[in-house]
Amino acid sequence: MKRRFETRWLALAASLVLALGGAAGAGPERSADAAAIGAENHPKLLARFGGEIPDESLITYVATIGARIVAVSEQPDEDWQFTVLDSPSVNAFALPGGYVYVTRGLLALAGDEAELAAVLGHEIVHVTAAHVEARLAVQAEDNSGELVGDLLGGLLGGLISGSESPLADAVRNTVESAVGGQMEFSREQEFEADALSIPILVAAGYDPYAAADFLVAMRAQYALVARLEGRGFNPSQVPFFADHPAPDERIARARDLAESMAYIQPPVRGTEPYLAAIDGMIFGDSRAQGMVRGRAFIHSELGFSFLVPEGFTLQNTAQAVRARGPDGAMLIMEGGRDRGGDLRRFIADEWAPALRQTGQARPRLSRVRSTEINGLEAAQARLTRRFRGRNQEMTLTAIRLNGTIYRFTALSARGADTAQGAMAEAVASFAALPVDAGAALAPYILTAHQLRAQDSVASLTADAPAESAAADWFAVLNGLEPGALPPVGSWVKVIRY
Repeated sequence: MKRRFETRWLALAASLVLALGGAAGAGPERSADAAAIGAENHPKLLARFGGEIPDESLITYVATIGARIVAVSEQPDEDWQFTVLDSPSVNAFALPGGYVYVTRGLLALAGDEAELAAVLGHEIVHVTAAHVEARLAVQAEDNSGELVGDLLGGLLGGLISGSESPLADAVRNTVESAVGGQMEFSREQEFEADALSIPILVAAGYDPYAAADFLVAMRAQYALVARLEGRGFNPSQVPFFADHPAPDERIARARDLAESMAYIQPPVRGTEPYLAAIDGMIFGDSRAQGMVRGRAFIHSELGFSFLVPEGFTLQNTAQAVRARGPDGAMLIMEGGRDRGGDLRRFIADEWAPALRQTGQARPRLSRVRSTEINGLEAAQARLTRRFRGRNQEMTLTAIRLNGTIYRFTALSARGADTAQGAMAEAVASFAALPVDAGAALAPYILTAHQLRAQDSVASLTADAPAESAAADWFAVLNGLEPGALPPVGSWVKVIRY
């Protein structure tokens, strides 16, 4: 009886939405070329984002919600695949052929099932409205960029929302580098995806306001990150929004559209089943990605650690670990396959030339020398370059460990000897971990907690690092004002170690 009622409800709601002029008409048929492109690039994207999460029940849950949206979409009879990527970044995107992706970082930020459904519906529309294919056509004309990189577009048209604090370790990671500022969805495509996905959200029985609510959550997270970094937040001036709707404009439009929607029965939010589904999910970085703990970066699987200077903020991304310091100082650590040979020649012949900007002469290295860092073979060099009208000083350090060359770039304004000295100490702290030294280091997990009368923000954030603005992150993850708690009996997300 319940299943029959749900089927009738979906059909009635879909009919109502079509009558109101929502997602009317059949979408373009999926081409064989689109399906082939998606199938070819799916494994590449998995490799770039750390693969799929190892939680079959959560994967099934997300796919079930996706299927519910697909059933009232313009391509209900096509094949669709929903993937939860093992990435702490907050994003969602799609490939041609019906491949839809969300990250576990996005699942951590979403407040309920309706918000996740809104995200999936938005990405489904990007496929059914042929936005992805349109971007492919532009990419073919420009003949620029790797396909997987050019295909990825964020939920906000290129915004990568992430935390650079030790609490979340949720970073602006792979997508920003992959997209490279190219081929993002246009303003018109983003607005169209909202306009078409909110009606099908209603047709699937979900609250149409969930789309705007999730955009609010993303805006709050990005604003917090900006504050923790000591910079102002103006969404209309964020680089990721250069050619896309600013969050405030998109939120307002989404709310107006939700207000115009009609539905037959009270819409679903699904808070409790959603929190039950993500209960126990890793939050932030995993062992496989390396973990930030205070000023330390520890990668137990690759077998090394190092400590950044006081006053520097650690950011772990898929491409590099970055430590940002005062006055623009930055320490960047990357890794690459060790092909053998003299590390001094590696710096001079491979690394330094790659730092040259178009039209500039080959960088001149100074103080090139072999050295040893905590028993590991290493080499160092210095160089100065002109960048955006400023002289920058760089110290390059290459360290050999277990078949990998780890590269540290210490970057500062010329003459900033204090910053260079602090970063030199950080490089000198790089060391191989003893076998099993990181086995006891556990990632943070997200847990569902039902509020009791004795709970407080302080008690609920006691397991989080004190230096990580834990109370602020608790508010962002739960859609609350700082310091506030919902009524006793409500369910909230809590970070546990």
